[in-house]
Amino acid sequence: MLNLAERDLVRILDLEVVSKAANGGMSLVTPSAVPELSALTPFTGASSGLLDGDDIREAGAFIEPGNLGVVVIYENEWIVSMEAALRGEGARLAATGRIPAADFDAALGAD
Repeated sequence: MLNLAERDLVRILDLEVVSKAANGGMSLVTPSAVPELSALTPFTGASSGLLDGDDIREAGAFIEPGNLGVVVIYENEWIVSMEAALRGEGARLAATGRIPAADFDAALGAD
């Protein structure tokens, strides 16, 4: 992820590391507290205000007890540049969306 941010392909808006205890209790930890997550240390404190406690609790439902999870909100910087270039040519954004990875993989395998 650091490589993508350094190359200005993504901008990390929010990043939180969530620890879920064996009893199901959750807490936030800093990336530097977990050696395996040291690559995320430059993003410590990244907070745009988009991610809140409800989001953390919702994400925590997907974390198995006794494990960590990383919650990231990011912006694809390349799309910002592409959108600006298209608008400069007179185009306008009509819709946006995201194709789930499973649907994308299924479509590619359906040749």
